[in-house]
Amino acid sequence: MEKVLGISYPTVRKRLGEIIEALGYAPRQVRLTQQDILDAVDRGELTPREGIEKLKSL
Repeated sequence: MEKVLGISYPTVRKRLGEIIEALGYAPRQVRLTQQDILDAVDRGELTPREGIEKLKSL
């Protein structure tokens, strides 16, 4: 999807999450650890800035 839409993977995930919420489905809350967040940044699932914000909220 990211290639077709010309946007990054984290943006695709965010927008899909917003669509899911708009349809009335709340995403389940998952408690992430510091390592989970760092791994997500390493895999490109989160931008470094998103990772920093999530780390601050721990």
